[in-house]
Amino acid sequence: MKKIILVRHAESSLSSFKISDFDRPLSENGILESNLISSKLKENKISIDYFISSSANRALSTAKIFAENLNFNFLNIVVNDNIYNASISHLIDIISTIPNNFNEVIVFGHNPSLHKLSQNLTNSIIYEFPTCSAFCIKFDIEDWSDLNNGQKDFFLYPSLF
Repeated sequence: MKKIILVRHAESSLSSFKISDFDRPLSENGILESNLISSKLKENKISIDYFISSSANRALSTAKIFAENLNFNFLNIVVNDNIYNASISHLIDIISTIPNNFNEVIVFGHNPSLHKLSQNLTNSIIYEFPTCSAFCIKFDIEDWSDLNNGQKDFFLYPSLF
């Protein structure tokens, strides 16, 4: 059994001409969102043994807040430049290469890719995927390279609380 949590980065500051989209930081609200959702995961005793994040500032900052709140060493976050602007098939390729000794994985990335991936992997219609959404999918597999359709376990986002 494998489990993956897809996390859209938390709210970022509005883009300006001085900062590229890739480098945008989290807003104050984004920091609050990250602490809220990661705390909810911790309250529900969700354990993660592998973190992988887009290298974009807002995604990696979200991942670091989650790591701190979930007692995961942020130095062990795997940073992948290819998550930013990735297609669904590219994200599946990235997930398929996760070492099989890791069973509970969290991926930090961007919309629309994560929204579409959550629908694709669960054959579900999901109308919104707000900032700092955490969408968990369970798979009845032993090897990440066998990734196929899974079952939605939970879907958390800040406006639920």
